Amino acid sequence: LYELDPGFATPPVLLDGSLNVNGFDFGPDGFLYAPAQFTGEILKIDVDAVTSETVAGGFRAPTAVKFNSRGELHVGDLAEGQVVRLDPATGGREVLIDIEGTIDNIAFGADDRLYAAAGSDNQIVRYDSGRVKVLRQPGLGSPGGVAVSADGTVWVAELFVLRGIAKNP
Repeated sequence: LYELDPGFATPPVLLDGSLNVNGFDFGPDGFLYAPAQFTGEILKIDVDAVTSETVAGGFRAPTAVKFNSRGELHVGDLAEGQVVRLDPATGGREVLIDIEGTIDNIAFGADDRLYAAAGSDNQIVRYDSGRVKVLRQPGLGSPGGVAVSADGTVWVAELFVLRGIAKNP
């Protein structure tokens, strides 16, 4: 975890080299909330004192946390393909988005609509009024390898997924 000077007049300062965190957000209480993907925890970090505490655990691979305008904490879980509203005080959870793929990052629009990047399918989905809508259909995002199986299926390896995309004509 580094502290950056917004004007880039001074070099980055390493705050804590042991924290392995991803898409984080400052909460309404002034603390930094961050997912620790490899431990399945959500951390609350005091960046001034450089201390952290676990506010929730039990996630499979949390990759993003964001607050909406009402100060509600949301967690994107890569492995579950879910976005969960989390009450850090009680540990209560409500699943808002649950897809077959992976959730890499999340964001809120000015209107408090929740958007999620579904990494394995290269989709963008939106949660609005209890419904999930696909804004960008699945497709290839970063193909890295190709093979053809005996039945003629063309297989493409991507960062998070192996896809059978077509039968060889």
